Amino acid sequence: NNSLSDSQWIHVAAVYDGTNGLLNLYIKGEKTNSTSISGTLNADSSLFTIGKNPISNTGYFKGKIDEVRLFNIALSDTQLQSKLSFHLTYQQVFQHPNI
Repeated sequence: NNSLSDSQWIHVAAVYDGTNGLLNLYIKGEKTNSTSISGTLNADSSLFTIGKNPISNTGYFKGKIDEVRLFNIALSDTQLQSKLSFHLTYQQVFQHPNI
């Protein structure tokens, strides 16, 4: 069951692993879905956008988003799960890849 409850904070994470061509979805630290994808994430000059359609002012997320983190590496299952309730920084992941 992947339904989410209203009125409570839920940790949601997505990890794109371009090396292995996978997009993994985690809810509360557990991998709930994985799908194969191909292609590359191209750099562009548009603004980084979370919570709405980046091309137009539509498709707004209905809720609150807090503590967003974006990494330039694909976190492993262990890295993501072990730090679910801990404030994770890039330096911690980069300097300690097995955390």
